[in-house]
Amino acid sequence: MNLDSSTDTKVSLRARFRTATREAILEAAAGLLGSDGGAQTRMEDIAARAGVAVGTVYNYFEDRAALIAYLRTL
Repeated sequence: MNLDSSTDTKVSLRARFRTATREAILEAAAGLLGSDGGAQTRMEDIAARAGVAVGTVYNYFEDRAALIAYLRTL
């Protein structure tokens, strides 16, 4: 354990992890939704492609519609 570590470093790591997770979800969603127009894509499919649990996807986006709406703003 490094006693010289500050909590700022830990927060920074957490923030970077959250950003990386969000980006992985968005990339997975963009790839899957673009392939079939989104008609058959489930949140479970997006989670699997992003390498996260489906509950994690719901931590970032309320539902599939919210995720699609966010992608349209990019």
